[in-house]
Amino acid sequence: DVCSSDLGFNLYRSRHKNGRHTKINNVPINARGDDPSGARYNFEDEPRHSKSYYDKLEKKGSYGKSTMYGPAKVRKKSSGNE
Repeated sequence: DVCSSDLGFNLYRSRHKNGRHTKINNVPINARGDDPSGARYNFEDEPRHSKSYYDKLEKKGSYGKSTMYGPAKVRKKSSGNE
């Protein structure tokens, strides 16, 4: 649920579901307002190691509140060389 008071998002990643998650985006992903139909976001990176990761999403609000979602299991797509 994104609303007009949301500033954006950060992504965190770990190789283990309950491991230490490290922020992977250099700058916040900007929120796209309060469209009642929702918005789509895309973040692409090139993970260095294993084929499976666990990501968390942090929603940053303008009033200093943040909410963490996840973890969600993410699988690296094969490049054809693996």
